[in-house]
Amino acid sequence: MLTWTDQPYATMWAHLRVLSHVNNAKRLLLNQLGGKRKAAPPAEQLLDKKAAQLSYCVLQADEYFRAAESVSINTSPLLYFYGMLSLAKATVVANDPQKLLDDVKYHGLHHDKLQRAAIVEDQIAF
Repeated sequence: MLTWTDQPYATMWAHLRVLSHVNNAKRLLLNQLGGKRKAAPPAEQLLDKKAAQLSYCVLQADEYFRAAESVSINTSPLLYFYGMLSLAKATVVANDPQKLLDDVKYHGLHHDKLQRAAIVEDQIAF
């Protein structure tokens, strides 16, 4: 989706917050939001759980980013880190047909160097 705005940060979060609602997260996973999403929809038994986890991750990231705006430079980097971690987990849950938050229990991200892809968009970091 292409959007012209004078407030890119606010507009970006407005778009992301759409996914904080479980029904919209489910529609994303089913490729029903009109985008060019290439990921296959998850199995029927995982759909509701993945949608709930995706929406939770977006809500959590939003809260971290909002909190970071109201504290000093001493604390905000940590809140931004956790906000980005929540968004990264949302990306993993949304784009891997089998992965759930239970599969991403470790702190931070991990990249399997044995799994290489031809283009960076096809590489996954857990």
